[in-house]
Amino acid sequence: MFFQPNEPPAFEGWTCVFSSANREEALLVKADLDAAEIPATVRSTKDSSFSLFTAAMGEVAVYVPEDQAEAANVLLNSDFGDQADKEAT
Repeated sequence: MFFQPNEPPAFEGWTCVFSSANREEALLVKADLDAAEIPATVRSTKDSSFSLFTAAMGEVAVYVPEDQAEAANVLLNSDFGDQADKEAT
C-alpha cells in the first residue's frame, strides 16, 4: 500500500486521530485515550533499519475505532487546548 508522506495509512474500521514524528508523544496520546476508555493503537511508518542513523524516517500514528473517532477528537482537542492555555500563562 502506498500513501502520501505526512498522511498515515488507512486501516479498515480504524481512524487516525493523531500523528507525529515522535513516538513518545504518540504513546502519551494513546495513554490519554486509554484513560478515557477509548480503545487506541499506535502504528509506525518508520523504517527501523535506518532509525539508528537518521532522524525520523516516518510517522507514528494513533488510531481509534471509527465509531470512537469523534469522542477521541473532542478529548484530544480539549487536552491540547488546556496545555496551550497553561503554556501561555
